[in-house]
This record gives sequence, structure tokens and C-alpha cells, in this order.
Amino acid sequence: MLGLVVAALALTVPGVCDALMHQPRPPWTFGVGLGYGRGAFDSPNARHDAYRNGAVPSIQFGRMLGQHFMVGASYEGWMIELGGTVSDSVAVKFRRSLQTFGFSVSAFPGSPNNATGGIYLRAGVGTGWAGTATNVVHEDEAQHNAPRIDEWGIGVTAGLGYEFWIASNFTTGLGFNLAYLDIGERIVEQGAFAGLLFNVALYF
Repeated sequence: MLGLVVAALALTVPGVCDALMHQPRPPWTFGVGLGYGRGAFDSPNARHDAYRNGAVPSIQFGRMLGQHFMVGASYEGWMIELGGTVSDSVAVKFRRSLQTFGFSVSAFPGSPNNATGGIYLRAGVGTGWAGTATNVVHEDEAQHNAPRIDEWGIGVTAGLGYEFWIASNFTTGLGFNLAYLDIGERIVEQGAFAGLLFNVALYF
């Protein structure tokens, strides 16, 4: 949120704008992000499960086409673990996840010669999958990974954010991502998640 506030000031206050570093983007980029978000699942029997927390990882790889567009591949995910106590010595943990991987297009509507160049918009489409696992944990026994059921479908994503140049080939910033998954399987019919992320990117 602080990054978005600074970006807004940069667009309106000349003194702040002059203080921000700006430059053309090199042709290739690799970026990662991590944040916090919410996710929801709809099952075939019309049950709706919504979760208010969870980790949101992101990976981006792309090639610039000029200074205003980038094409590449992107991964977006959302993961949560929760559970409860069954008895004094037994607990059950549930792990759920939504993930997408596919083709992405990014647009940089601003100018590389001023602070508006840090704004980006991104959309993607590709494979989406929902993971579900249940793990029974017994006291005084080593915890093991439970078998996970993955169900596959189509995933679409959208995002926006701002990148601050902190070196000639390195940026950091904040982004907001949305994803929708059409699974149509036995456990998950549809899924969606949204998250706020802290991003870093290497340009080369």
C-alpha cells in the first residue's frame, strides 16, 4: 500500500516525480512475487468455501516488445493450510491450493522517461489446477505429506501494479493480482483468488 501511495504522489507532485529513477526497460525480465490473499472454491453440489488468508506466490518471465508491451509466461498461485483438533492426541490439517500457469501479456501505458513508466497492467490465460489434501496428525509421530488430489482446468489472471527502479536492471514494487479457474471436476467446479504482492524483477 505504501508503494501505491508513493506512486500516486509521483504522478501528481513534480518534486517527488523528479526524485524517482526512471529509464527504458531492457529486453528480458524475470520476476518473483510473494504476498497475502483470499481464495474461494465452488463445488459441483453448490457449496461455497471462502478463505480470508493464504500465501500468494508469483513468477514472471517475459520479453519486451518495444517499451510498452511484454509477452511471456507467468505462474500465479494461492495456498492455505488450516485444521483443527479431533482429540487430545489427533489433529487434522487441510491443505488447499489454486494455481495457474500460462501465456501472459503485460502493458506499460506510461512513458519510460518519467515516473509513469512504472505502471503495468497484466493478463494471462493457461492451465489452472486446484489441489486438495487432508493430513491426519498424531501426537508424538512424525508429520508426513498427505496424498494430494489435483484437478485440472483453465485459468485466467489479471493484475496491475507499479515498479520502482532501484538499479539499472532491478525493480521492486507492489502489485494486485486476480485469478479465476474453471475446473469442472468432482471436488472443485470453480475457484478464484486475489492477493496483494511484493514484487522484485531483474531486467537483462
